Amino acid sequence: MGYIHVVAVHEGHRGQGLARVLYEEFESLVRARGATALKAITSPGNSSSFAFHRALGFNASELAGYSVSGEPRIVFRRELH
Repeated sequence: MGYIHVVAVHEGHRGQGLARVLYEEFESLVRARGATALKAITSPGNSSSFAFHRALGFNASELAGYSVSGEPRIVFRRELH
């Protein structure tokens, strides 16, 4: 599984497809290494991250107590076919 820790694009450069390009490149790299899925995590209040990942075809589930501090997190997962 390819785990995406952080992808961030400066506010002034969002909406140009940069994050999508980064994800596509990451996907190519992990596929070449045998990954069969991608995983990413965000906080429940991060609506832009949620929308972005859903637009890329990720499934989302909220997991209570996922973070070290016990806070819930949204876990995104997308199978690679």
